[in-house]
Amino acid sequence: MSQRTYDIVFFHQSLHHVARIEGLLEQVTHALTKKGLVYLDEYIGPSRTEWSDERIAGHRAIYDRLPEHVKMTSQLPLPIQADDPSEAIRSGEILAKLKELFKIVAFRGYGGNLLSVVFPNLRRDELNDDVVHELIEADRNLVQAEGKPYYAVMLATPKRGVRGMLARARYWLEPKVKRIINELLHTVSR
Repeated sequence: MSQRTYDIVFFHQSLHHVARIEGLLEQVTHALTKKGLVYLDEYIGPSRTEWSDERIAGHRAIYDRLPEHVKMTSQLPLPIQADDPSEAIRSGEILAKLKELFKIVAFRGYGGNLLSVVFPNLRRDELNDDVVHELIEADRNLVQAEGKPYYAVMLATPKRGVRGMLARARYWLEPKVKRIINELLHTVSR
């Protein structure tokens, strides 16, 4: 990306497919003008490796209470897309990584904590308004209980000056230090 060229960079349901979030976000900081913005409409829920039977237990309890004729499966499966290994590869880290390099100036969560997991497994043509309203209310309750929505729209501006330099140095150093420590631990364990 060109240096300080763009006034705004958009991510629309794409950053959760990126394995090297740090590298991409660092490139964005260099590409944005001094007053540039980054706009994200993104899945920031659990990464694919964070899903487990324990994590989905609450979702399954709600799914199990639904009428049988609306369900496509007897048990709600883990929301891991097997045919796309990039899906939600590091989604659970997006917000933290964004905050390291950017100042978030606007954040609007819009839920999806239950609906994004349950709806793909429902026969939508069999749903009535009462069931849909119950699921929407259950989604709101789950967002509140978890304290973080799975989906959000965010607007951020890069950290500049000393704070920006320190953040970029951390981005550059942290993966290298982790790799060296892992190599040392691997060598010692032999």
